[in-house]
Amino acid sequence: MEVKTPRISGSAERLKVYIDESDMDRRDSLWRAIVLAAKREGLAGASVYRAIEGFGMSSRIHTAGLLDASIDLPIVVEIIDLTEHIERFLPQLLALVEHGMVTREPVQVVHYAADHRNKVGAARPAQDIGATSAALQFDKGKRTPPEADA
Repeated sequence: MEVKTPRISGSAERLKVYIDESDMDRRDSLWRAIVLAAKREGLAGASVYRAIEGFGMSSRIHTAGLLDASIDLPIVVEIIDLTEHIERFLPQLLALVEHGMVTREPVQVVHYAADHRNKVGAARPAQDIGATSAALQFDKGKRTPPEADA
């Protein structure tokens, strides 16, 4: 089944969701639940960023220090799509996010295009997979693939 990539350009909106890494939605991380909800809704895309330090309403510093036993870093989920799609998704998002902050701002999309080249995990013809597999089977002890020896 081919997934249709939504096309957006020009005026759009960006949602940013600021949460903690430890925030959960039932059994899954909240950031993952947000991404999956955006995908189910057919939004153009979502990205998750893990910060190295930050604080929010609690004023407690979250940091990725070497001596920290548990890591609870700030997470930002970013979603960009057309205003009407963001409008439709917002109630679902707000139902998921109990703690944290959600912002919304206008953006201008100047370029948005899918990469249709073969990627890791992408569907490829069986003969491609076989050829790649054979090329990666190295002789024991050798550091180069077979074709590099020729």
